[in-house]
Amino acid sequence: MTITKEKVLEALGYVMEPDLKKDLVTLNMIKDIEINDKHVTFTVVLTTPACPLKAEIERACINAIVHFVDKDALVTVNMTANVTTVRSGEDVLKNVRNIVAIASGKGGVGKSTVAANLAVALAGMGAKVGLIDADIFGPSVPIMFGAEYKRPFIEEKNGKQYMLPVERHGVKLLSIGFLADPDQAIVWRGPIASKALKQLIGDAWWGELDYLLIDLPPGTSDIHLTLRIGSSVNRGYCGYHTTKCSTCRCPQRH
Repeated sequence: MTITKEKVLEALGYVMEPDLKKDLVTLNMIKDIEINDKHVTFTVVLTTPACPLKAEIERACINAIVHFVDKDALVTVNMTANVTTVRSGEDVLKNVRNIVAIASGKGGVGKSTVAANLAVALAGMGAKVGLIDADIFGPSVPIMFGAEYKRPFIEEKNGKQYMLPVERHGVKLLSIGFLADPDQAIVWRGPIASKALKQLIGDAWWGELDYLLIDLPPGTSDIHLTLRIGSSVNRGYCGYHTTKCSTCRCPQRH
């Protein structure tokens, strides 16, 4: 039996999206159908990478092809997600759907740990994720990802030299820690630190990302102002706890 694109789509028309109560073809969730003899490959575009029914939908797609098209078919289903965004008309990071800043009023509250775990969790759910270590003075992301001795490659694209982020655990990473000796202290004044952040953002080839997480330094500084002015951050997480401040009478929120 000859396998055709029409037969594949007809079979997948029997696979329902459990939440939306419509079939995948009607919802336009089937993309990139490729057929090579008995090998059938296609992509299912979910509404979110965190879909709890991802495995169930994948099994249903495979069963539909085997049952309605060819019992000997070898089916490969690529599960991805079309992540929504409120960013539009951006000149900087225009291929990034969401920029998430992780901040805290003081150090030591687990901000970088949250950033690293959130990045890996999103990547594990199928999202395309990048993480910028914007703590220029105390970069910790290279250590957290076991990549402190990695170095980003340089590649020319569209006539310009770009840094290629280091990839670990499905996450694209950039940090000043990749560009300096691990045992070398980084003592930079505000303008130089701000320029370094601009380079990590604008001089890197991030490609298409669903989420770009930015791990900010503690407190408030030129780094925060540079990020706010230079890019459109549409999500934020602030880690804090209440402590008694020795220099003031009121509780300080961090």
